Amino acid sequence: MIPVGRPAGDLPDLDRLTPAQQMGIACVRCGRRLGASGLRLGLVRDRWGHVFILWACAPHCPVGTTFFHRR
Repeated sequence: MIPVGRPAGDLPDLDRLTPAQQMGIACVRCGRRLGASGLRLGLVRDRWGHVFILWACAPHCPVGTTFFHRR
């Protein structure tokens, strides 16, 4: 994962997110579906250069929630 415009520590590892989180359908913090709202956390590129926009369900997502990882 290569962050675009942000330090690497600010964004979760793209490989550990679910497909819905990678596609911006679900929050990267809690895994809930975003619906029509959300907070754009930033852009990341995978090793092939594809850009992903990562989203959180702010302001509803609790601060300090750990990133939801695929099992």
